[in-house]
Amino acid sequence: MTEREAETRKDSKHSRPKRRSGKALAIGMLVLIFGGVAFALSMWFWGREPHGPIETVAVVDETRVAVLRQGFEERGYTHIGVWNADGTMTWSEALFGVQDDPQLSVTDELVLVLVTEARGNPALHAFALETGEFRWKVEQAIEGEPSAWGQALAVGDSVAWLMGPGREIRVVDLEDGEVRATVTPEQPDEVAYVAVVDDVLQLVAIGAPTTTVDARGELATTDYPAAQRATPTTREGDELCLGHPPDRCRTIAGLAGYAIGDDVVWIHSERELGVLKADDLSLISGPFEVGELTAR
Repeated sequence: MTEREAETRKDSKHSRPKRRSGKALAIGMLVLIFGGVAFALSMWFWGREPHGPIETVAVVDETRVAVLRQGFEERGYTHIGVWNADGTMTWSEALFGVQDDPQLSVTDELVLVLVTEARGNPALHAFALETGEFRWKVEQAIEGEPSAWGQALAVGDSVAWLMGPGREIRVVDLEDGEVRATVTPEQPDEVAYVAVVDDVLQLVAIGAPTTTVDARGELATTDYPAAQRATPTTREGDELCLGHPPDRCRTIAGLAGYAIGDDVVWIHSERELGVLKADDLSLISGPFEVGELTAR
């Protein structure tokens, strides 16, 4: 070997890149993989957190309210949950669907929500009030006429009444979701309002006997229906009014909806909640600006 060839070989040996440790490469790959998985999971859980517009609310008490709202705007999830008056969330469960005129109700133990799921299946879902644990679901007919009774859900102490399609009424046991009975009242022809008294559904008519459906599905009539419950009404979008006809009103900036309880009225904008006193609509808590109570 010539002196030049030896120098070339020596330079080539020194310029050869150092080999990287296989262990270091493996650790680096694991870090990248775990980082990607963590990011994906965080985005998935963020998508399940309810950040979208509030659809409707139902009163639990002065400090808590059941809320149905859309999820992360880029996703089609809808969430049912319970919020506190201080704005914190007790629990939330995702309903993967597009809600069509949802109805929400609360009992001593359950949160009930009647919604149409993404596949077009209307169903009544029951969740435990305190924990959000799923309890049961009752599906309705996919197709049919709207409820002839002016609403699709009424709730008593031990049963709920699923109303529709048409004149059909199903009596659902709140304990396990079992359908106790299915009835189709022929009267009244037109309903003024629906009331629930002592676990009996009343289909109240004006100038005609009121049809009742009890917790066993037995039909009867009465000439002495319950009076319609006085509830606040809205005027011009952002006024909440008391009386029938309305005679006292407060302007509430951002008002989008409300639900009345025994002593309180929960209100909501698209994304915020507040609670008022039921007797004078004064603000108990929340971010809302409430005007003076004025006579109308």
